[in-house]
Amino acid sequence: MSYLCPMPWHAESKPSFVVYTNSDYENFYCFGCQSKHNIIHLVSFLDNMPVKKAIELLSDGFEFSLADEEKLAQEQMLKVVDERSGKSPTDEVSGTVMEVSGICQAFLRSVDNDQKEVERIDKVWEVVDASLRDYDFEKIEKIRKEIGPLLLNQKSVFRDEQEEKLRV
Repeated sequence: MSYLCPMPWHAESKPSFVVYTNSDYENFYCFGCQSKHNIIHLVSFLDNMPVKKAIELLSDGFEFSLADEEKLAQEQMLKVVDERSGKSPTDEVSGTVMEVSGICQAFLRSVDNDQKEVERIDKVWEVVDASLRDYDFEKIEKIRKEIGPLLLNQKSVFRDEQEEKLRV
C-alpha cells in the first residue's frame, strides 16, 4: 500500500511524494528530487530531531540498543558541512547512490527487465541498503566503481544465453 502526497519540504501543487507502508527498502520516495529513505529519516526531518530521537519516538515501548557509539558519531558527522565544497557527506553519498541507480536502471533496460537480472540487481540493492544502514560509505563507493564493468560483462553473458535459447 502506498500514499501519494506533496513532498513536505517542497513547494509544489502536484503530489510527487510516495510513502510506502510495506517496503523492504526505503519507505518514502520523491519523484521530484529522488529523495528516498526510511520512515525514521522522514520523522527526523519533519520533526527536526536527531535520528536517535526519531527512533525513540517511533519505537514507543519497544526495547532496543543504540550502544554503538561509532555509528552515532558518524551520524553526527553527516550533519557537518564540508567547508571547501559546501556539500555535506550525505550529498556525496546521495550522488554515489544515484549513479549506481542509473547504471542499474540502464542495465535492466538493456536486458529487457529479465526477472533473473532484476533479482541480481535486487541483491546489489540489498548490499547498498545494508551499507547505508551501517554507514559504510566506502563500500557504496566501491560498488559504484565496480558495478559498470560487472554489469557490462553480465549483459554480454545474458545476450549469449538468449542467443543459445534461440538456437535450441
